[in-house]
This record gives sequence, structure tokens and C-alpha cells, in this order.
Amino acid sequence: MVLKMLTYLRENYPNAKIMWQQVWSKEVGYQGPYTQVNIDSNFMGVPEVSKVLTKEKQTQNYEIIRDCALDICKTFQIDRIPSGDAWQLARADQRIGDTLCKKDKTHENEEGGGQYLNACVWYEVLTGNSCIGNTFRPHYALSEEKITILQEIAHQAVAAVYGENYAK
Repeated sequence: MVLKMLTYLRENYPNAKIMWQQVWSKEVGYQGPYTQVNIDSNFMGVPEVSKVLTKEKQTQNYEIIRDCALDICKTFQIDRIPSGDAWQLARADQRIGDTLCKKDKTHENEEGGGQYLNACVWYEVLTGNSCIGNTFRPHYALSEEKITILQEIAHQAVAAVYGENYAK
């Protein structure tokens, strides 16, 4: 399916820049259906209902998502938008933690900063300009301190993929 879509886009829109957004894993504490992944057999099992997502499973899911995105981008020669990497960095930062999702613990949150973090990553990748110091402020309330931290994290994630000198 991906190959068919890429072939169509490349044939019909040869000047289009095709990119793949690497997404993030659900928040720790998520309770509901999620797919249990067996890394050893590279087989995705059936959804397991009402399991509580632990930090260990979240990290494992992030690594699987990242590795899949890396494989897809390498195989199809497309660039990666490292949103998931930025989320994992933010989660590891004690100033942010695992607060980027809505109450459903899966979708990006405005007030938690998930949407803003993604916007910063996309901004850097698409423009080649650093988001650090960007004066745009979302319509929803984020503190200046949180904005600064999220900008730094987004920049770090993009630099890890594209190099320190990519976004200036």
C-alpha cells in the first residue's frame, strides 16, 4: 500500500517532498485495548483489552514505532519527522514528564504541550529554521517556561536526525 501510494505521488507530483511523521506511544497509565508486540517473532498479536500501559511497555512501544519509521524511511528514501523522538525526550525531562496527552492518554493535548511540541518539530523540519526563540504563541495557555522547554526539546530531536547545523 505504501509503495503504491509513493509511486503514484512520485509519478504525478515529482516536485513534492514526501515525509513520514514518526508518531508517539500512548501515555503511561493508558488503560484500554492496545496491541501487545512480540519483538522476538516480529509478530503483532491481538489487542489486549484493559491492560494498563507501564513505563516499560511505553518505552518498548516507542522503540518499535521509531524502528518502523526508520525502516520505512530508509526503504522508501523519504525523510522522517521525529515527533515521537521529541515526545520521548519530553517524557524523560522532569520539567515536562508524561503530560503531553489528553485525558485519553493517547492524543496530543493543547494545555499539556503535545500539540505545540509537534508544531515545533514540524516547523524545524519543514523550514530548516530553529524553533528556539520563535515568538509564535498558541491561542491556548502555555507558560513561557514550558514553551522554552518544548522548543529546546523539539530542536534536540530534529538535530539528532538532521544534524546540529540543520535548523538555525
